Amino acid sequence: MSALELLAEAAVEKPLLVLVDDVQWIDPASQQALAFLARRTAAERIVLLATQRVTEPGPMLDRAFPVVDLGISQAQDVSDFVANSFAKVSGVAMNFDGSLTGVRADSTYLLNLQLRLQGILGTTQANGGLDFHPLNSGPNSFPLSSRLVFAASSEPQIEIFDSYCYKRVATVPIRDPINGPIKAAYRNSSGQIVLVGATSRGVVIVTLPNTFTTSCL
Repeated sequence: MSALELLAEAAVEKPLLVLVDDVQWIDPASQQALAFLARRTAAERIVLLATQRVTEPGPMLDRAFPVVDLGISQAQDVSDFVANSFAKVSGVAMNFDGSLTGVRADSTYLLNLQLRLQGILGTTQANGGLDFHPLNSGPNSFPLSSRLVFAASSEPQIEIFDSYCYKRVATVPIRDPINGPIKAAYRNSSGQIVLVGATSRGVVIVTLPNTFTTSCL
């Protein structure tokens, strides 16, 4: 009697749940047999639940089977925003609660938790320096100043964008272009924003007053 017949016979009395863990460690022939069973049991009172690393190839990862991704996504599922831009990624930043991620390539792409594109900032590809206001909690952050995103430039300036309207709202002149990372900090005592960046001649520190905010409403 075949495995399918045995399972179908057992499922006559009551529904049957078959659990298979770590499919990636099973030999290829057994994986093929398991996939065959999964296709044939769809019409029976049988549920086959298998776990497998999505980074390991195998017939159980066929798109015909429903898949629950627990966080280790296949590269092609999360890289479309990069592949579609035809540009090398030079920097990545995330706001404090993880609701927005900025990816610098030919421009800067703002993505939500589901990696869906929310907006594009008009930065250049010359530098990867990027950071969010330390209190940024997404496009609707409040106060308005917390919506700000700070980007290094090929010019001797820091560009400031709004994560709500995605427009450049200001620039801050500095002596030398930032050629490394940029970091934003918030002074609770004064409400000032402090920007720190690396240049070819050392470290630059810029302090923005607590009245500094966005003009994009």
